[in-house]
Amino acid sequence: MGKKDASMKALLSKNEVFADACNQYFFHGEKVVKPESLKELDPTEIVLPFGKEEKEAVANQKYRDILKLCTIKTDAKYTYCIFGIESQSNVHYAMPVRNFLYDAMQLTKQVSEIVRKHKEQRKSKVKTKEEISSDEYLSGFYKTDKLIPVLTLVVYLGTDAWDGPTSLREMYAETDEEILPYLAEYKMNLLDLTHCEEEEISRFCNDLFHITTFVKHANNVKRLHESVVSNERFSHVSREAIDVVQNFTRYRFKMKDGKEDEDVVDAIIEYRAEGKAEGIQSILQKFLDAGMDEKEMQRMLSVTPEEFDKMLHWEPVEA
Repeated sequence: MGKKDASMKALLSKNEVFADACNQYFFHGEKVVKPESLKELDPTEIVLPFGKEEKEAVANQKYRDILKLCTIKTDAKYTYCIFGIESQSNVHYAMPVRNFLYDAMQLTKQVSEIVRKHKEQRKSKVKTKEEISSDEYLSGFYKTDKLIPVLTLVVYLGTDAWDGPTSLREMYAETDEEILPYLAEYKMNLLDLTHCEEEEISRFCNDLFHITTFVKHANNVKRLHESVVSNERFSHVSREAIDVVQNFTRYRFKMKDGKEDEDVVDAIIEYRAEGKAEGIQSILQKFLDAGMDEKEMQRMLSVTPEEFDKMLHWEPVEA
């Protein structure tokens, strides 16, 4: 796993960020999924074919990015869902099939666990409330058994818009229209962060708002100034979010030891472009060129005119 994907996975693993992504996509920004209602699940999917013992079959094994059980309370009732998140820094052109497999394996795991429990109950001669049919006995899965829904969300943070398929239907070769209704279909849930509308981005809480805004406008200095430098929401940015920004852009931040978050405006001291360290004066100069007032910059950076002049003309060393 590369630095980009690793940093995004670390960020999305935080319950508050995971919940924010799910709420934005599945519930249109409404805070339905609560961070405290999420329980970490093992993202490793290991499934045996139905009806086979471990010694008789070779297990299929896949690794998800993040998987969590969610308890949702609505109208005094509790419902359960399993949410999975796959972090993507690049377009994956077979993502619908990949996610379809993940979801199917998780559902298969649930069926296998239910079958195992029924078998244990029969062995221990635990009486059931009602007799089971021969079909239920043979399948191991009873008519009254239910599964927990599984929803997988792809969170994509890329410069280019996602141009890959988002459903199985798009991946099929040219097919007779008459048989299309009978083919398996699977819709991929995609949250394309940097191509969200500004209104959608504003609904994000903290970390996702920070990384989406910064990465979206990283190559437009004037727009970055308007969206970041003058926005109070950037006075507290988590270390995980800063790590994502540094991996997805050429901006670099000097972080203070012992602090859980940073003031991004105060922390900008270095900018890397084309592999060469340009130093803080390059950042300052770009803001000046974009029309930002020099005195306003001094005020935001809490420096004197003399200190500002020294920063503007500081000679950077090669990184």
